[in-house]
Amino acid sequence: MGTGRLGTVLGCTILLMAGCAPAAAPTSSNQAAATSTPVRTTPKILTIGSLREPYSIEGFVSGTVRDLAGEAGDLAQNHLTVLDPNETPQPQLAAELPSVENGTWQVHPDGTMDVTWKLRPGVTWHDGAPFTSDDLLFSLTVHKDPDLLYSARPDAALIASAAAPDPHTLIVHWSQTSVKALQGSGLEPMRRDLLEELYRSDKTSFANSSRFTTDFVGLGPYRMVAWERGSYMQLGRFDNYFLSRPPLDGVVIKFIKDGNTLVANLLAGAVDLVVPPSIEMDPALALKQQWAGTGNQVRIDATPRIGYVEIQLRPDTARPASVLLRPEIRQALYQAIDRASISQVVAAGLPPADSWYAPADPLRPSMEAMIPQYPYDPARARQLLGQAGWVPGTDQVRMSSASGERMSLESWIMVQGSDKAAAIVGDNWKQIGVETAVSPIAPANAGDRQYRAQFPGVLINTTSVPDLPDRFDSRDVAGPANRWGGRNTSGYTNPRVNEALDRLKTSVDPNQRLLYLQQVVHEVMADVGIMPLYWEPRPVIAAASVRADIHPNRVGWNAYTWDKAA
Repeated sequence: MGTGRLGTVLGCTILLMAGCAPAAAPTSSNQAAATSTPVRTTPKILTIGSLREPYSIEGFVSGTVRDLAGEAGDLAQNHLTVLDPNETPQPQLAAELPSVENGTWQVHPDGTMDVTWKLRPGVTWHDGAPFTSDDLLFSLTVHKDPDLLYSARPDAALIASAAAPDPHTLIVHWSQTSVKALQGSGLEPMRRDLLEELYRSDKTSFANSSRFTTDFVGLGPYRMVAWERGSYMQLGRFDNYFLSRPPLDGVVIKFIKDGNTLVANLLAGAVDLVVPPSIEMDPALALKQQWAGTGNQVRIDATPRIGYVEIQLRPDTARPASVLLRPEIRQALYQAIDRASISQVVAAGLPPADSWYAPADPLRPSMEAMIPQYPYDPARARQLLGQAGWVPGTDQVRMSSASGERMSLESWIMVQGSDKAAAIVGDNWKQIGVETAVSPIAPANAGDRQYRAQFPGVLINTTSVPDLPDRFDSRDVAGPANRWGGRNTSGYTNPRVNEALDRLKTSVDPNQRLLYLQQVVHEVMADVGIMPLYWEPRPVIAAASVRADIHPNRVGWNAYTWDKAA
């Protein structure tokens, strides 16, 4: 093939990726001068650098655990609803959110409920096949299959049955009330005509099918073009995307698993965008300073994850129980912690945490008055300890009780990277006369649920905020009866919290739910059942050419709007 022919082929390939239109009819030179606009011949490709390569696009790992593919999944696949950065469901494939008001969410006296989903008309899979409620019926069958259990979709077990009276309607019958129904759990779309035969005949081959990887056919704004394992993923624009034609011609995700190499690619202009999980905070802040005034962006926002002190509250495990089981002493310990300094060191100076409701949380204004405040005040901490019978000992430094017991706590570090926060906590407590031995949990013990639940003093940890309230249910304390799998790993007990949590599971009225949420946060924080420290930040790094509102929480929920300057 001659060089001219080769150039022609490459040029056509680029234009095809860009979605070129048919040739226009000839015009006069005057018409052309008056009406012509610049013709873009270079495809508009967004290049994302990722520290993590997914196993699949919503497929399975080892045949059992569902893989969540991060931004790759958001670009290639859509769902009935999507959670926005405030963790609020927004309709995506659904025409609207089911609601009690319009009769599409019916809660029955026996505690069961029916949720009716209306699908948007005209939605198609990437190959042009229509998306229908039959696809969702097949999805539910797969997600409820005991041979394909996975931890990412536990609520599917609460769905008793479903029916599809027409291609755009799905009626889901739940065996009990669940406020998570609006998340579409258990109904993540699967292409029935492409997957059902393999699923029925060979579940192992189904779970390992290339339909979840290189041959993925989805409903998202971009379609799978190529996936070179360990190197990159290439996605092309899906012109018939139901929300609107996406602005980009394509997206390339480069898998760069070393943070330093990722930064080098950013500086060289080989990568346009990096989203969480991103580089560490220190290099991100250094990059932000280096890029000041260039138009390049390093956005650092709080995510719905907090760093916190978990307190051992089991009477038979807490050491010393005379300290940890008394709320006024826990308050003293909390008021001795300089959370602002911790946030400055580990959270880029974001506002410290005083609960699990962040300053930007839509519910924060309604929660403000319900959250007891424990400002940093070492003098007040010493006063509270004195009222509880703990005073400086013979050395006039370390706190002692009337019986001569010295106040000492053992602090464990659960999450790598929490050592800086733990060091500040330990130093703060030492200043009020409380000795603390800080030690990380050994990697060999990190997966041992029994070992983790039996920490003797306090545990410096991080957790996802949406999962946090359930950790205070005293009927779910980790122990031998549940093989140490209970979510309440500290042994916190409060019947009023249990009652409010029960109400939250069955109440769909927003005003009622608000009352119960207020009750939970007030009771737990009044007990000092947990010591929130800081909001975990995650950087989003983007070149000046990127046109996208990307929040580190729920990165790709609006991926179809992402754009790049030509």
